[in-house]
Amino acid sequence: MSSNPGPMPPLSPAELAPRRRGWGPFLAWLFGAVGLGLAAACVWGAVTVLGPYLSHDPPELIDNPPMIAALAEPCAAVQAAAAEVDVSAPGTEQATRLADVVVAIDGLAASVGALPADLVDGDLPTRYWVIDWETLGARITDYSVALTNGAQVELDTPVTADGFTIVTRMDVAAPLGCRVPAVLVTLDPTPPPAPSIEG
Repeated sequence: MSSNPGPMPPLSPAELAPRRRGWGPFLAWLFGAVGLGLAAACVWGAVTVLGPYLSHDPPELIDNPPMIAALAEPCAAVQAAAAEVDVSAPGTEQATRLADVVVAIDGLAASVGALPADLVDGDLPTRYWVIDWETLGARITDYSVALTNGAQVELDTPVTADGFTIVTRMDVAAPLGCRVPAVLVTLDPTPPPAPSIEG
């Protein structure tokens, strides 16, 4: 007659220790691999989602470094000419100084026109920005002629298709040092409204 051996006795702590040590490195490796996988997935997702935005050329800004460099000198010429305008001077003197501003504006437009087409077209707002400058220059010329003729006039600031001052659009697009000089803005004491700019 066989006897029942009964339940197996539990393993002693000394016997369990090697088994626990065997699982420890494996679990550490497993958790590390999962963590690295999640981190890689997050990075890939960020690049996939944000990549097009980071490489996108903002259509309202002139931000191409070669274009900014090419505009530096003609923009400085416009600023220097405008700095000589004294709105309190007699009309004929103002007209003379404003004529210099228009010459500088024409020089800016000519400088952009002499650049390679792919450089200009690669920075989306550049051509339209130059057209805005030429439009403003034409209005300044009309204003100067009226001053020379002794008329009491105000500058008729050009407006966008939706009725806002053209200056805001020009300043938003402009690189550093290329904004419309403040003295030219003050020539119109009743300017068109400016659009709200949300930052």
